[in-house]
Amino acid sequence: MKKVGILLATYRPNDRYLIELLKSINNQTYKNIELFVCDDSASPEISSHILDMLNKFIRKFHFEFDKNEVNEGSNKTFEKLTQQSNADYLAFCDQDDIWEIDKIEHLVKTIEIQKAVLCYSDLSVINSDNKLIFSSFRKIKKRAVPIFGDDCFKYLLSRSSVTGCTILVKSKIACEALPFFDGFNVHDQWLAFYASSKGRIAYVALPLVRYRIHKGNQIGANIFDGITSKKDYIKNRLAKEVQKCDGLLINYHFTKAQIATIKDYQFQIVNRMNFMNKRSLKGGINMIEIIKEDPELIIFEFLIGIAPNKINEMIFKKLHHRRIGKND
Repeated sequence: MKKVGILLATYRPNDRYLIELLKSINNQTYKNIELFVCDDSASPEISSHILDMLNKFIRKFHFEFDKNEVNEGSNKTFEKLTQQSNADYLAFCDQDDIWEIDKIEHLVKTIEIQKAVLCYSDLSVINSDNKLIFSSFRKIKKRAVPIFGDDCFKYLLSRSSVTGCTILVKSKIACEALPFFDGFNVHDQWLAFYASSKGRIAYVALPLVRYRIHKGNQIGANIFDGITSKKDYIKNRLAKEVQKCDGLLINYHFTKAQIATIKDYQFQIVNRMNFMNKRSLKGGINMIEIIKEDPELIIFEFLIGIAPNKINEMIFKKLHHRRIGKND
C-alpha cells in the first residue's frame, strides 16, 4: 500500500471540532497513514493542548507535531508540512471538518486506477451541530463545476472547482510546487493548477468530507472585498490576473502549449480591462467573442463596463456583503 501523509495546519482550534476531526482521521479504513500537524497559534499553551488531544485521539498510526514560533498563516504552514513528509501521497486537512471513514481509501484507489497526479472529491456541508445542510457542495457553489481529466490546465488557470480538504496529490508534485505561488488566492488553487500542468486530475463524485460552516469561517472568500467601483474591480481583480500570468511565465517552466494558453488568457484579460476602461464597438465585439470562455463572468463585466458609476457602486455594495458559497 502506498503511504499517505495527512497534513493538518491548526490555528486556535475549537476543541470539539478538532476532536471530531481527529477521530474521523484515526478511523480511516486505509491503513498506511501518517499524520503531520503544525500549530500556527503562536501560543505554547494552545500547542501543548493540541498535542494532548493528538496523543489521546490518534492511536492507530504515527503522528508528528510541530509548532510555529510566530503566526505564519495557513499557506506557509502547509508549505512547511509538505516538506516534512516522505509519503507517496499527501492529503490536506482543515481543523474543523469531519472525514468520511473511507475518504483516503476512495482517493487512493481513484488516483491509481486513473494514473492521475491529483484527485479530489465532492463534499457535504454541515453546521456547528453536525446537522446536514447540503448533501453536495455543488448545491451552494454552482459555478464550481467539477473539472477532471487530462486537459484541465486552461480551466484551472482562471478558476477552480477543487477544495483543499478533499485533495490527494502525489508528494513529488506537491514538493515541486513549493513555494506556493501567491498569484493564486490559496494553496489548493495553486496545487490543482500546478498538478494540471503535470498530468491528469481525477475526481470522486462522492462527498468524502463533511465541510463545517460555523461562525468562524465561510465558504470560500468574498472576491469583492475592497472593491466598491469599476476602477477597483479593474485594479484589484483584472490587473492582478495580468500580474499572475507574468509571474507564471517568469518563474515556472511550462510546455510551449501551456505557455501559449497563459499568454492567450492574459491577452483576454487586457482586452477586458480596455473595454471596461473605455467602451468601444471593437471592445464590445471582443467581449462577445470570448463570452464562451465564462458566460456569466463576461456578461457581468460587460454590464459593469457600460453602466454608470453610481449604478456600479450600488452593485458592488450589494456584492461586497455576499458570501461566495451561498449564491455563486
